[in-house]
Amino acid sequence: MTIDGTRGASRLGAAGVLAFTMVASGCASSYTLRTTRPDIVLQWPFQPSPAKVTYVRSLNGLSRRRSTGAVLKAAVFGTEKEDRDAFVLPVAAAAGRDGRIAVADMGRRCVHLYLPAQERYLQLFGPDQDRMAAPVAVIFDDGLGLYVSDSTGKVLAYDPDGA
Repeated sequence: MTIDGTRGASRLGAAGVLAFTMVASGCASSYTLRTTRPDIVLQWPFQPSPAKVTYVRSLNGLSRRRSTGAVLKAAVFGTEKEDRDAFVLPVAAAAGRDGRIAVADMGRRCVHLYLPAQERYLQLFGPDQDRMAAPVAVIFDDGLGLYVSDSTGKVLAYDPDGA
């Protein structure tokens, strides 16, 4: 140790850099679909007839995977009380040819866009100056562009990355 105590300060600085790195790595979250399955087999027509339609599961929202950095970040900064990744009033859904899913959510006034290949999740609200009032329909084109119809008569177009 030097007379002015710089060795102790450098240790504190290294610990701070390590903590910052862990917190920053928690910011790059990955997501998975949150689903529920029925407790019993639900089908039409009813058993013992062979099923033509079977209820398999419901999509409830998206779940953020908890990395070590995310846990540390929650310990330092706290957690959100509201589940912002849950669906409130979903009215329409569409799936792209690569497995991406878009859900129009009138309750959140947004479209939830999930890109499973990247484990990425976006909430699309529309342009800042003209936000969606209530998205009512979603559809993907062959190039994975997303089109959203709003209850006010607007149609919004997004590229495959959500821009």
